[in-house]
Amino acid sequence: MPTNSPQVPSLSFAAGLGGFVAAVAAAAVVGIVLAVSLITGSAAGHAAHAPARFTVAQDIPTSFGFVAVEHAETVKGLTAKQMAGAVHGVGGFVGSDKALVSASITLRNGPERVLPYSLEQFTLVATAKNGKTRRSPVTSATVRDGTLQPDAAVDATLGFVVPRNGASFALEFTDPGRTRPIVIDLKAGVGRATAADKAAAHHGH
Repeated sequence: MPTNSPQVPSLSFAAGLGGFVAAVAAAAVVGIVLAVSLITGSAAGHAAHAPARFTVAQDIPTSFGFVAVEHAETVKGLTAKQMAGAVHGVGGFVGSDKALVSASITLRNGPERVLPYSLEQFTLVATAKNGKTRRSPVTSATVRDGTLQPDAAVDATLGFVVPRNGASFALEFTDPGRTRPIVIDLKAGVGRATAADKAAAHHGH
């Protein structure tokens, strides 16, 4: 009596099928790896070329320790009338067409070495609506140039006198161990001086 026996695939067919499956799996793995590398690589490359900008109340790593702007505010200047006419000989007087930008900063040194610091390392950058920038040095400060011992910190308030022209402000700190300054957005504006403010300021001089 004839019997039906199951057909067994040949060894060559089985080997070929296994090789095809392995190739498909390998191609899928390679595709996933390439996709991930493209995504992460693009993001890393973008981050490497983007300028480093920070905000108030943020501890910012530096080459020696960290720097931070703890608080920032702007105060409009006074008119001669508000000063009762006593503007001549008043040190640090800010006219009504200008404003005082005040920034409370902290510098903390690391444990490795003594750190010299200078007020010239801080610059206020005013950016107008049209994108033009103007840099101003420190006008007043609660500290002088000095040095920080290892693991020591200094707190200071820096003042900058600026025109009231609607600009926005950022503080630049020059880190001696970096090629580019650290930029801290102050999120503070001074508005625009009115014609009356300008006239009052001119009359007070």
